[in-house]
Amino acid sequence: MSSLIDRILTDRDKGLSPDIVVVTGDIAFQGIKDEYDQAAVFFDRLLQGLDLSKKQIFIVPGNHDVNRQLYRASDIPSYHSMRTLNEEFENRDFRNQLLKGQQAYFEFIHDHYAHLSPLEENLVPFVQTFETTGKKRLGLMGLNSAWMCRKSPDRGEVAIGEFQLKKAREYLDAQAPCDLNLACFHHPLDWLWKPDREIVRRYLDDFVVLTGHLHDAGGGYTHDTEGRIYTFSAGGAYLGSDSEYPMGYNYLTVDWDDRSLKLNYRTFLERNRRWIPDSCRGNDSKAVIPCVFLPDEVPEQVDEESPTSADRDDDGLTLPSSERSSAAPVDIPANYCELLKDHCSYMEVGYLQRKGQAITVGLPELFIPLYADDPDAKKGAFYEGMQEQDGAGLPVEKKPMDIQKLIEKKDALVIRGNPGSGKTTLLKHLTYTLANQKADLDGLKGFFPALLFLKDLNGRLPKENLTLEQVFTDYYDGEKKGLASLAFSAAQNGHCLLMLDGLDEIEKTLRKDLVNCIADFRQLHFAISLNPCLTRPLFMIPMPAEKIKEGMPR
Repeated sequence: MSSLIDRILTDRDKGLSPDIVVVTGDIAFQGIKDEYDQAAVFFDRLLQGLDLSKKQIFIVPGNHDVNRQLYRASDIPSYHSMRTLNEEFENRDFRNQLLKGQQAYFEFIHDHYAHLSPLEENLVPFVQTFETTGKKRLGLMGLNSAWMCRKSPDRGEVAIGEFQLKKAREYLDAQAPCDLNLACFHHPLDWLWKPDREIVRRYLDDFVVLTGHLHDAGGGYTHDTEGRIYTFSAGGAYLGSDSEYPMGYNYLTVDWDDRSLKLNYRTFLERNRRWIPDSCRGNDSKAVIPCVFLPDEVPEQVDEESPTSADRDDDGLTLPSSERSSAAPVDIPANYCELLKDHCSYMEVGYLQRKGQAITVGLPELFIPLYADDPDAKKGAFYEGMQEQDGAGLPVEKKPMDIQKLIEKKDALVIRGNPGSGKTTLLKHLTYTLANQKADLDGLKGFFPALLFLKDLNGRLPKENLTLEQVFTDYYDGEKKGLASLAFSAAQNGHCLLMLDGLDEIEKTLRKDLVNCIADFRQLHFAISLNPCLTRPLFMIPMPAEKIKEGMPR
């Protein structure tokens, strides 16, 4: 290992001076104490060469950190569903039995790296935050993907487990917000049991994931219906023995200004026993990948002459600066984002399904923007009815606009369209992307997106004295109860986008009260969808406060 330390010192002299070291498993070979004693000596030398403290190394266990001699040959965990796996992990006695093969690993961590104290009795290797030399805050979540390892090969037969993921996220989400979150575990995503892999993707949306196991560096960016994720696999280095596998390690640099991830690859040249830049990877040992969810360092410019919706009164007039909301943008809780993944990340395509078939169409990747005419395109205030149409049935002298941009632009908007025209899909897509900070709508940044399917409120709202607070309380019930106060607080502070889907689907006796309680609420930004009484194209109606009560269909 001396040549590895020599290479690291050379790299450091050339400006590669990392803030932290991440080791993604297989510290030992058989998971026994003597091997960990040797590893501790090496890590001390490594940290000394990098001028780092022990608090700057982060380690997770791998399959070779399981002492398989402590299990019977037949003692191989296998689960029919994630529910049964969760039930075993929730039971302390069962969990201790499952993890007993990693006891030497956890003792090694306890003796040498106290900052990595495992959580939930060795269930979660670690959850930490770290401030870089550039004053950026990293969230680091270490997970155990190796606890099921009893045999080889075991591809598709290992899991992290939803119970472990949930506990780790709870600890991380309880910390102050981080500029970037990293998850570290041993097995690559495609080695996990399929149900586990899908759950991991949902929990690690907008994470950088660092793995190992394959002894071969690689990785990249994935953006699909489950979200966005960067995955990078480390190489391997072997102490005291040769191996048929290649050896290597990576430097990962977060370029905050350029919003990118930069990799430098190193490999071991067996012929002359030296570590060198791995010119077979990237562009001559280097790779640069844009990181779309790094925070934008450019401060937002506030145009005093262009007030936002929170800067206008009930009549659409600009508020004096002393009366404008100065509340901070809403911090969207993780549990709300998870809820939206279940309710807003897929299109409703029931009418496309044949009996006995299931069709899943994911958003936002397959979302096609809806366009409509800007009702304010002509000079002269607000829309008062259908304008003259051309031969194609389109309003004359109007340029179609993305409806999401119209919602951003207008304080209040009614979206009318035939069934199946895409109104609900539009609002679901907008809600999901706003909550996950993926919407390119600067005017709505920091807003709490509250999408209410009004048909679900039938029979639940009071018949009189209806208030917006009551609407939120009745809609966000049960496990969602905490969202009611968050949504109402955001509305009070001018940071709530309220979207009501299907005004025509709620009881007629309640429509008037619902419209009135919304129209009377100061600084609320909202959009309402409904089906027209007559067959007409999709079109928009902006509604200033002085017109909404008499102009809204009831």
